[in-house]
Amino acid sequence: MAIVNEPDVLTSATGLSSNISTPIRLFNAGVALKDERGVASPYLVEALPRLNTDSWIVLPDGRMETTYRLKSNLSWHDGTALAAGDFVFGWRVFTSAAEGRFVVENRIAEIGEHPRASDILVDTWRRLGIDASTSVFASSLINDGQFRASYPSLDSNGTGVSESNVRSLGSGAIPRPENRWTGQNRGGWSHAEYDRLVDLYDTTLDRSQRNQQVVDMMRIVSDEVPWIPFYFNLRVIAYTTALSGPQSAVPGGTRGGNVHEWELM
Repeated sequence: MAIVNEPDVLTSATGLSSNISTPIRLFNAGVALKDERGVASPYLVEALPRLNTDSWIVLPDGRMETTYRLKSNLSWHDGTALAAGDFVFGWRVFTSAAEGRFVVENRIAEIGEHPRASDILVDTWRRLGIDASTSVFASSLINDGQFRASYPSLDSNGTGVSESNVRSLGSGAIPRPENRWTGQNRGGWSHAEYDRLVDLYDTTLDRSQRNQQVVDMMRIVSDEVPWIPFYFNLRVIAYTTALSGPQSAVPGGTRGGNVHEWELM
C-alpha cells in the first residue's frame, strides 16, 4: 500500500481532510506536522523516512517498509513514557472490533439548532476514530438536573465566557441528591487544587491576584480536559439608526453600561 502524502498520525481510522486538523491536534500529537504550505516536518519522530535509506526500503516485490524512530523523552500527559507499542495498540483499536473502540453518545436537547450542532461535532469525532452518535432528548427535560447528571454520555452545554464561570467546574457544582441536582459540573470532575483556587477566587479582592488564580485554574483545565470549548455564538442586537451610544460588550460585561451616554436623534 502506498499513500501520496506524509501521514500526520499512524492510527487514523479514515482519510482526514485538512479542515479538521485543529480538532485532531486536541486528541493526537502527530508523527509529522505540516506548515501552511503543506510541507511535512518531524514532530514526534526524529526524522521522516527518506527513500534509499534504511528508513524507507523498497522490496523486490514492490512492497515498501518505512521506519519511524520516536524522539527520546516523549511522554503522555500523566508522565508515562510514549512507546512504539502505543501506536500498535492504536492501530489495533482502529482496525479490530475485538480491541473495542471508544464509544460515546452526545445527548442534546431538542431545541433550535442544537441537534444539528451536535451532528457536526459527532461527525468530527467519528473522523477521529471515536464511535460517536447523537441522542436527542425532549426539551421538557432541559431543567431536570437528575436526568442530565445521571446518563453515561457527553453533555453539550452552552454557557457564557465570563470568568465567574470557573465555579462551574468546582466540586461544589457537581449535581447530587443533597443539592437537589443543581450545578453545572454534570461530569462529576473533581480536582483538589482547582477547588482550592475557586475558594481563593471567591475570597480575593485584589484584581491581579484574581487574574492569576483564573490563569492557574485554566492551566489545570488545559491539562485535565474536563471540558472542551468548541465555538462561540455571537449575539447580534439590532437598534434604530436614530440611536447613538450602544457599544459591543466584553465577556462578562453589560451592553447597557454606558446607557447614560445614549442619545436618540
